[in-house]
Amino acid sequence: MQKINQQNYDLVFKEAFSLFNNKSLNFLGVDLPSVSSFLDTEFPEVETTNDMMDMNFRLKDGSILHLEEETDLSRKDLIRFAHYDLRLYNKYNTTIHTVVLTPANGSPGTKILDTGNLQYNVLQIVLANRDADLLLARITIALEKGDPINELELIFTPLMKSRLNRTELLKKTIELEKKLLKSELREKVRELTLILADKIVDRKI
Repeated sequence: MQKINQQNYDLVFKEAFSLFNNKSLNFLGVDLPSVSSFLDTEFPEVETTNDMMDMNFRLKDGSILHLEEETDLSRKDLIRFAHYDLRLYNKYNTTIHTVVLTPANGSPGTKILDTGNLQYNVLQIVLANRDADLLLARITIALEKGDPINELELIFTPLMKSRLNRTELLKKTIELEKKLLKSELREKVRELTLILADKIVDRKI
C-alpha cells in the first residue's frame, strides 16, 4: 500500500466536500445560506503550495464559502488565506466566509490577522471537539429506520474524540458505512474515510 502524502490528504477533503456539497454546511455547523454550486476558481498568479486548497462554494445569497484544512493555524496561514480571499473578492465582488477545518490531532491556532489598516479573521472548526460516540449512535439509529444521514459525518468520524482508541473507532465507522444502501456511494465513503485515517492509525491497520 502506498503511503498517502499531505497533498492527497488535502485532496480528500476537497473531494468529500465537493461530493456532498449540499450537506457541508450542516456538517460544519455554520449558520450560512445553503450551497448552490461548487465554485471552481484558479488564480495563476498565486503561488501554489502542497497545502493550498482551492475549495469554494457559491451560496444561495451569492456569497462564497472558502473552505480550508489546516492542522495548526499560523500567522503565515492567515496571510496566505487573506491573499487568496482578496483575489476572490476582486473577481466576484461579494462576501467571503473562510472556514478552516482542523483534524483531531490539531489545535486551536491564530484566527485573527490585524495589520493595523486591515483586519482579517477565519472561523476554525476543531474536529477533536466533536463526540464520535454520540454521532455513531445517532447514525446507527437513522440507518436502521431508513432515515437520511449526512455521509460527511461518517467520513470524518475517526478524527473526532471518542472513548474508543483510534483503531477501534475506525473499525466501528467502517462497519457502519457498510450499511449504506447505495454500493457506489458506500465504496466512495469508505475509501475517503480510510485515506483520512492514514495519519491516525498505523500502517498495518
